[in-house]
Amino acid sequence: MLHILREIGIEQQDLRIIHNLYKNQTACIKKGKITTNAQIKKGVRQVCTLSPPHFNCYIEKAIYIVKAKLTRLNIGIKIGGKIVSMIRFADDIVVIAESEGDIQRAVEEMDEILRTSEMKINSTKTKILFCARNPKVKDDVYIGNQKLEQIEEMVYLGSKITSDGNSVHEIKQCIALAKIAFSKKHKLLTSKKIHLNIKKRLIKTYVWSIATYGCETRVINDTEKKKIEAFKMWCWMRTERISWIERKTNEVLRTVGEKRTLIDAIRGRCWKMVGHA
Repeated sequence: MLHILREIGIEQQDLRIIHNLYKNQTACIKKGKITTNAQIKKGVRQVCTLSPPHFNCYIEKAIYIVKAKLTRLNIGIKIGGKIVSMIRFADDIVVIAESEGDIQRAVEEMDEILRTSEMKINSTKTKILFCARNPKVKDDVYIGNQKLEQIEEMVYLGSKITSDGNSVHEIKQCIALAKIAFSKKHKLLTSKKIHLNIKKRLIKTYVWSIATYGCETRVINDTEKKKIEAFKMWCWMRTERISWIERKTNEVLRTVGEKRTLIDAIRGRCWKMVGHA
């Protein structure tokens, strides 16, 4: 690790401090009773503010080699003319490929390179998700002799990705959570003492942000669009204390005066993510 930190330009006095932190460090385990101290020879320090950046620096070099190898093998998907073979957030890594054979090759290359850096892929936590028009596609992918589990859906950084590319369940869940958030602040968001513009800003900040979290990866068809529009009207009608029975939808829209809809905001974020805005 110190060698890698030196390569990226960390100054010698800082390296000396880090070396002294790790030099002759010991730890004990409490399981009923405290065990005797044992010397720690591998890994970063637990509950240390320096550990996350140290780990990122250490794994970054190995991942750079993996990405370069996958690019040479033409493994990944093309986005904007560039091959994208993986997406990462700290140690949460997703490897992307267009075929079952490519994903097997990518896993093998990644496992081999990580082992040279004295790291290994946790096969029990590694899952395989095939996204296709036929969601029943199945193929076995292995790390060594260990078969990886194939799943139908996964949550990555708060966004649910399914094998059929459907976002209906995630949209329903996020709308339900947003309504709960609205209900918790019901008195504030429906108060007649607060100006409508302030309430609108509060709703967009504290309620809509929950409903649109991770919306950049969602597939929105006409059915989901209607659900989102209905949720938007639900917010405005609750804010104005208007019951659905009164059927004052157009009046509410004129009162609120919103030109940019919730759907427009979601589409804008989707386009921004792919670099078109």
